[in-house]
Amino acid sequence: MEGVRINQKSLNIILYIFICLGVGLINEWIQQSGFHPTYNQGRYSYELNQTNSEKTVVQGQVIDLKSGQAIQLGFVSFPCNQFSTDANGNFIFELPYSETDSISLEIRALGYRSMETKYFRFKTGEGITLKVLLEEDNRPIIHCDM
Repeated sequence: MEGVRINQKSLNIILYIFICLGVGLINEWIQQSGFHPTYNQGRYSYELNQTNSEKTVVQGQVIDLKSGQAIQLGFVSFPCNQFSTDANGNFIFELPYSETDSISLEIRALGYRSMETKYFRFKTGEGITLKVLLEEDNRPIIHCDM
């Protein structure tokens, strides 16, 4: 019996399939854990909920990724608007309702890496509750003398 010969093109296709399956399994695990990764090691989870308002209520808490402690004086922003967290890391604000608008939130705090959420689009009477985990930024501060 002769061994099976696989040419380079077939080998590349098989490798590509295994990589896609691996990425799919990792993404499924992340989704099951409830947290969405960001480009800088931070994470966030969210839950859409119903409100009794014509406006979208955005609320949540910003937490240190390693210690689990609330981050006070963090900032949650989207174009032309910025809101700060309280002493317990909580934030809450309302958006004017518009089904055609979609927003992405940027969350940042001094000493932590900033992060952005995916884009959200809300329906009438829908709100969102976020849990945001920020990673400490241990990069040195660079001073530029001019």
